[in-house]
Amino acid sequence: MAGRLQDDDDYFNRAYELIEETNGRTAVYIYDVEVSEEILEGIQSWYNDKHEALYNFPDQSGQLADKEYNCAMFLKVFDIPLPARTGSLKALTDKMKTENYDRWHPKDVS
Repeated sequence: MAGRLQDDDDYFNRAYELIEETNGRTAVYIYDVEVSEEILEGIQSWYNDKHEALYNFPDQSGQLADKEYNCAMFLKVFDIPLPARTGSLKALTDKMKTENYDRWHPKDVS
C-alpha cells in the first residue's frame, strides 16, 4: 500500500482525547531532534509533492521489507536517528514510555 506525509493533526488530537479511556495506549510522545536545513527541505518537498512510499506493517520481529516504511520507521528515509530501529509502534512507544519521553498535548503546538 502507498503512504505519504500528510497533516495528521486530527489523529493526534483524537489520540490525546482518548488517553484516559485507553489507559494511555493512544498517547502521542514527543521526539525532539535537530535536523539540517537540507533534511527539512527534503521533508517539505515530500509533503508538498505528495511523494509516496510503500507503507506496511512489520513482521513478528518488527522488521519491514527493504524500502517499506510505517510511522515508526519513516524518519530513516531522511537519515534521522530513531529512538528504536523497529517497525513496531508498540516497541517504539514502550521505549519512549520507559525513557520518560514527554507526552504531546494539543497546547504544545505553536
